Amino acid sequence: MTFSSRYAALNAAQKQAVDTIDGPVLVVAGPGTGKTELLSMRVANILRKTDTLPESILCLTFTDSGATAMRRRLSSIIGKDAYNVAIHTFHSFGSEIINQYSQFFYKGADMTVADDLVRQQLLEDLLKHLPHDAGLRAKGPQGEFIYLHPVLQRISQLKRSGISPAELTAVLDENEQFFDTYQPAFTQVFAGRISKKTATALYDLFTEQAQNLQKPGPASQAIGGMPLGTLLHNDILRALHAYEESGKTTAITAFKNKWLEKNAAGDFVFKQARQLPNLRELAEVYAGYLAAMQAARHFDFDDMILDVVQALTTNPELRYNLEEQYHYILVDEFQDTNPAQMRILQALTSSPLHEGRPNIMAVGDDDQAIYSFQGADISNILSFESLYPSAQIITLTDNYRSAAPILAHAREVITQNSERLEATHHGINKQLTPHRPEQGAQVALHAYPDEGAEYTAVAERIADLLAKGTSPSDIAVIGRHHKQLKALLPYLAAKQIRVRYERRDNVLEQEPIQQLLLLGETLQAIASGNLPAADEYLSQIITHPAWRPLFTPESIWQLARHAYQNKQPWIEAMAGEPIFAPFRTWLLELATASLHAPLELTIDTLLGTPEDLAPASAPKLADFSSPLHHYFFTGTSQPEELAAHIAGLRTIRESAKTYAGNETATLASLLSFARAYRAAGLSLQRVSAAGDVTGVQLLSAHKSKGLEFDHVIIISADNTTWGRAAGGGSKLPLPPNVPIRDNDGTPEEWVRLFFVGMTRAKQDLLITYSQQSLTGKDLSPAAFLTATSLEEQLISSNSQQPSSALQADMQAWYAPIVQLPQPTMREFLQYRLDHFALSATALNTYLDISRGGPANFLLYNLLGFPRRWHAAAEYGTAVHATIKQAHTYFIAHGTPQPLAESLHFFTATLQRSPLRGEELETLLAQGQAELSTFLPHLETTFTPHQKTELSFAHQQCYIGNARLTGTLDAVDIDTKQKTLIITDYKTGKPVTAWKGGKNHNALKLHAYRRQLLFYTLLAGSSRDYHSFTVQQAQLRFIRQTPEGEFATLATQFTEEELARGKALIQAVWQAIFAADFTQPEHAKATLASVIAFEDELIARYPAA
Repeated sequence: MTFSSRYAALNAAQKQAVDTIDGPVLVVAGPGTGKTELLSMRVANILRKTDTLPESILCLTFTDSGATAMRRRLSSIIGKDAYNVAIHTFHSFGSEIINQYSQFFYKGADMTVADDLVRQQLLEDLLKHLPHDAGLRAKGPQGEFIYLHPVLQRISQLKRSGISPAELTAVLDENEQFFDTYQPAFTQVFAGRISKKTATALYDLFTEQAQNLQKPGPASQAIGGMPLGTLLHNDILRALHAYEESGKTTAITAFKNKWLEKNAAGDFVFKQARQLPNLRELAEVYAGYLAAMQAARHFDFDDMILDVVQALTTNPELRYNLEEQYHYILVDEFQDTNPAQMRILQALTSSPLHEGRPNIMAVGDDDQAIYSFQGADISNILSFESLYPSAQIITLTDNYRSAAPILAHAREVITQNSERLEATHHGINKQLTPHRPEQGAQVALHAYPDEGAEYTAVAERIADLLAKGTSPSDIAVIGRHHKQLKALLPYLAAKQIRVRYERRDNVLEQEPIQQLLLLGETLQAIASGNLPAADEYLSQIITHPAWRPLFTPESIWQLARHAYQNKQPWIEAMAGEPIFAPFRTWLLELATASLHAPLELTIDTLLGTPEDLAPASAPKLADFSSPLHHYFFTGTSQPEELAAHIAGLRTIRESAKTYAGNETATLASLLSFARAYRAAGLSLQRVSAAGDVTGVQLLSAHKSKGLEFDHVIIISADNTTWGRAAGGGSKLPLPPNVPIRDNDGTPEEWVRLFFVGMTRAKQDLLITYSQQSLTGKDLSPAAFLTATSLEEQLISSNSQQPSSALQADMQAWYAPIVQLPQPTMREFLQYRLDHFALSATALNTYLDISRGGPANFLLYNLLGFPRRWHAAAEYGTAVHATIKQAHTYFIAHGTPQPLAESLHFFTATLQRSPLRGEELETLLAQGQAELSTFLPHLETTFTPHQKTELSFAHQQCYIGNARLTGTLDAVDIDTKQKTLIITDYKTGKPVTAWKGGKNHNALKLHAYRRQLLFYTLLAGSSRDYHSFTVQQAQLRFIRQTPEGEFATLATQFTEEELARGKALIQAVWQAIFAADFTQPEHAKATLASVIAFEDELIARYPAA
């Protein structure tokens, strides 16, 4: 088509945008209004009507695919000149500037992109070197820097906003001066309770200081922020107006809560003043981070844009060259620009030669601003007219995609937002006019009893559409997150529905990679002589289905029995088991060979790569071959899984080589890389398109943008998925005059995201949600849906889950081991059950269905599967031993043990544990700090009548047939009153009430109380204390509460609770001896589910 024929096909608003060549233009382009054609046509029109060269036109977009599509479309209009037009993403434009004007950047050094691990490690090193009392150096209970991720986030945001460390410091200096000036006056105004007198005092202060408050703030304004005084001025004005209108002081209180807080002296001071020290440390770390990155010759994409901003700001020559080069600038998806990108555009359009009318066109839609999590700032499009006062605003309202009912309901949703051009700019009307026939169009909101019913119904709906001849590629399912789409997959598979979706894999969690890393850790543990660690890894290796042809469940039980009876590590016990002996020899030989062998050869050997595929230099070891290659790479019948496994293996190999740097990569390189990534809490992401190209499209709401489908189903449209409970905000709040918005996940953005999903539909839009989650939580529809005219329909549906697919997801690594016939299990376990006694820990393990429950008990408490030590457990053991030692000293000497001696004992005890390195140092420091405060407090409660670490192992404790055992941390014994007070010490986070808010806390508190109930019954059934009454059972927490207090959580048990406890203990005892280790069918990690399991056991195994 020629330019003329294309131009004739445009509507009036599109033609206006194409014809408006000169000056600033904002095109507000709603969904389906044809903006892509408009951009290409305007470039062609500029070339037709002016003498501008193609290379003097700059087009900026956000994705490579968007840039490619624009060039392809432009080429079809103007031919080969399209390849001379500068069409870039912002990042490629930044790269182009750096390449063309390298003298302004990095001093000409070659730079490499830093990955997340490198960035995190650089920052950790900077935090380590802050002064000891620095706020940002604070560490959590596991020794982690609690500000690490907040600082990384802030640095990224500052870069995306184009704010340098020096600029941030200047703003903080400006703010500190402001606080020093105005603090005394505001402290005086708010000295008493809020009243009419407060309002009068605030009015007087405002009248006196109004002009001063509105003085310019050069540092704030330099970064695009509003001076702190202006912000304060405006908030006071709003509060006083509200007070004047209502006569109530509510708005005055709200102002106080926003700006002020009490200090230690009880005076109200500016909140932000307290943050200044941390923010100054942030500026210092930020500067150090940039310097460290440059010294290591690293950069990230945020650096690229920030460096261009700073270069344009500090080098007029660069700015003049670019202004001279680009006469016209067009920006697509303008609502997605971040502040740094906006500063680049301002630098390119600020020349006095433009006389305030630069040739910039921005095309976007504020209602589709959904990328704040990437730094995008909706205020760029909202304030375009204030940046360019002469701007012409053109609104595209002709919609060529969606039928009228879809647009009507979408508008009902989006107009609930207030942060919109239509709401803030007089004369803008974004009401879309549909050009698609309305016949057959429909919009529906369906509610289902539970998620199973919802997903079943969605699968049936799609199957019905396909049966009627609808092409799979004309159907899309949209979810807010990938996890909702992943949960739907088994239901679609059960209906044999072909799908296309974006697969996101953490390579480190892929099965073949996990097996590879477990084998690697085993080899390294053997080579270093750490056999307990090797045993733990081995138990997870040989129970995997890949090894099933070699090692049966029965042979693994036999190995566990052999190791237990001979008190041997598993790797040694294997020598006495013919089935495992060749495997053991292979491991021992490979443990030595892998120390220096190139990584590629070791990986091939660990996987069992066939000889015709493995290099000739691969080591020749024992007559044994790993089954992993066959299981994962040649035995799978799923092409998609095979492709994912191959790609994952390639990714991990390349990552380990990069991590090794200039050294030859070995197995140690791979393991160090994997450990570093896991320790940093990072995932090695691999994103790929999965499924059938022509299948039904499964998309996140963000990924659906720019696409369209005849039929759209938006799933999980509940208020939990499309909302979020209010949190405490960032640990590192920025001043309000730093223009960075923490708006990822605000209610208005959720509305915009849902609006995007709705407007993907051409003819048919179905919105679904379930009234109850998988965890039993009641759900309601998204709040913004309740404010529309959509009528909710409650649909009853068969919610039978596609068991084969769903159960595969739930399959634990140990499943084959715990599924032997019960007679077989009883026979194997007899050697353990003959001398078994039930402890509180064993009882809790069996009943903790959130962590494997009965199966976990079987593996670790009976079979003795190796389990690696945990730092928290080793720490707890050392603390308990120190308390016992302090109490023993008190009994022997009648006075408290000197604190220095107690701390020395703790240090020596912890140093004997397997803990090493930084982990040991962190817990030593934590223990010394906590015990230095706790021991003096505890010693005031010591009496000669207390016993610590009181063992009941030989007290012949029975409840029915159940034989009990255990050791109590401390018992206060009153022989006259015949009463006991039982104390259990806890080294974790202190708890001050038995009612837990979050489900995790409720489960933990239930387990704590069950433990104290067991101890009460244990003492009551013992030989020496059966005639005593447990007056109280309590938990004492070693760590102080945030208020600096020591928490004690006490309880007493009713006769009914004691009777139920006895019944539960006897039921668990009978279940164990019946070899009943099955997880309840509908086990959930909820308190209700755990209690239901307990009741089920009591009913199934009644007390004799």
